[in-house]
Amino acid sequence: MIDIETGDIVDLIESRELKDIEEWLKKFKNITVVSRDGSTTYNSATTNAHPNAIQISDRFHILKNLTEYGKAYLKRLLKNKVELSVVNVSESKATKLTKAEKKQENLQNKKWELVREVQSAYKKCHNIRKVSRDLGICRTSVKKYIRLKEVPTHASKGIEKSSKLDEYKELIIAMNNDNKTSNYNI
Repeated sequence: MIDIETGDIVDLIESRELKDIEEWLKKFKNITVVSRDGSTTYNSATTNAHPNAIQISDRFHILKNLTEYGKAYLKRLLKNKVELSVVNVSESKATKLTKAEKKQENLQNKKWELVREVQSAYKKCHNIRKVSRDLGICRTSVKKYIRLKEVPTHASKGIEKSSKLDEYKELIIAMNNDNKTSNYNI
């Protein structure tokens, strides 16, 4: 437990049992807001110990849930609307590659060799299970590799990654400077 105004640790509890947490929370009569994870145990203990206390998710779980909901929404929204263009590997060799890019290209070439080996083995026997067993790869991968017509590329290749919070950065800093956070954390 942390006092949000001072940032000082007030107390720690070693147990995750409902009754222990409930009794522990009852020791602190002035609790009005509890920031916690999604645990039903913490929810029940807080509700029983302080029925009028406001319970909110901690920052980590708010961001985690927001990210999951955002991903699900985008998947539904963009399903079947995104088109990928084919990149010719030989064209990209004209530029000088970094060590990491060379390593990535080497891995990609090895993957393509494996794909060609799977396709060749499948043409000989037409048995996915046998190809899987002989090459030591799962049947799902064998099925996928049989259908491939060109060199597979990683979906995020060449994409700069940014933080999911970039657009909220200034707001978060301002709220942090104004001490606009919950009163207590468990």
